[in-house]
Amino acid sequence: MKRFLGFAMGLLLAQSGYASAQGLTFSGSVSGELRYFMRPPGFVGQTNQRLYPSLTVTPRLAYDWNGGNDRLVLEPFLRLDSSGNGRGHGDLREAFWLHSGQNWSLTTGISKVFWGVTESRKLVDIINQDDALEDIGGGAKLGQPMVNLSLFGNFGTLDLFVLPLFRERQFLASGARLAGPFAINPAVYTSSSGARNVDFAARWSQSLGSWDFALSRFRGTARAPRMVVAGP
Repeated sequence: MKRFLGFAMGLLLAQSGYASAQGLTFSGSVSGELRYFMRPPGFVGQTNQRLYPSLTVTPRLAYDWNGGNDRLVLEPFLRLDSSGNGRGHGDLREAFWLHSGQNWSLTTGISKVFWGVTESRKLVDIINQDDALEDIGGGAKLGQPMVNLSLFGNFGTLDLFVLPLFRERQFLASGARLAGPFAINPAVYTSSSGARNVDFAARWSQSLGSWDFALSRFRGTARAPRMVVAGP
């Protein structure tokens, strides 16, 4: 773990002049976080630790060719947490190929899509699963496998999505801070295909002056789970 962290930090601090000249760009961030709880745990069995230090590493690699019409993007995410509260985890936020044509583009791979304008309540932001280990408020998202065709014109923008794999939401262990009083079992799906159910989505958006309009349609497994009591 220490060797990986040192290597990642070295890459992030290295100069990227040669890489940029070859159509390859490297960026990213390394950040630390310290959580402090002023009061004891709210539930029996939770750790009584007050300080929770952690570190995140988020490198981003992008390669452009074909006159900028093609792009490959790779963005992994890693949180290192030594407190043992179950928050340490990793994810592949983005790993996609983007091809741009005249008035259209095609994205294939793992990506993130933001639907909505308001920050307080994202009712239609349903493409990506919430990363509940990272942020219980829904601000962080997991990467979603997809094929996304975007069409542009005077009519606005039309996005069509095929989402071939559902990502189950992960929760903190019952003994961790900010976790609830009950253990949460693996997901039970309504569809017989389970996590392999293929979802579909579409969105039309248009801007007129200072107004933004959008219509969204989603058919598939909802990202937000419905909790059901399965025992005493």
